[in-house]
Order: sequence, then structure tokens, then C-alpha cells
Amino acid sequence: MNYHNNIREELIKMGYNISNKGTSYLIECICLICNSSNYIKTLSNLDKNVYEKIAEKYKINLKTLKSNIQKATQNASNAQSKTSNLSIITPKIIMFYIVDKIKN
Repeated sequence: MNYHNNIREELIKMGYNISNKGTSYLIECICLICNSSNYIKTLSNLDKNVYEKIAEKYKINLKTLKSNIQKATQNASNAQSKTSNLSIITPKIIMFYIVDKIKN
């Protein structure tokens, strides 16, 4: 199933900049999780089950991938904190939230 557009729309609502590389990588990560047979297990070890595969796909270093995703998330968090009282968000929290929303 193609979850790309749903994930993209959710991230836009959360303040993510779609033109940011980290946001693109995050979309890929969430798509991979949604398409896995056991998304809870996939989410349990992001480095092994998700980040390594996406880094390999784009031929980038694992640390670079994670850093780009973290920066995109921090930027979205900063944008949201100006309009709400949301606490600090992490990429993993975002992934759990969006996967849960899409799958359930």
C-alpha cells in the first residue's frame, strides 16, 4: 500500500518543511515501517530495521541520515512551539504517532 501522501500531509500539519532532506528521509522511514509485516517490531530497533535500509538506499552515512531527520524534527518542533505548548518531540515519537494514525 502507498502511504506516502498520507504521511506527507501529516508531517505538513506538524510543521515539517517538505523540501528538507530530513523530512524526505523521515517520509521514507515511515513508509518502510507502515509496509512492514510487524510495525511494532520494526519500530523497536530503528537503527537496524529502518535507518540502515534508508541510508543504504540513498548511499549516505547512517549518522548523516539520523542527523538530517533530527534537524527536520527540531525545526518542526520549533515551529510548533510558537503556536502551542507541545513538549520536545523526537523522530521516534513522530514515527509512532503517524504509523499508529495510519494503521489504526
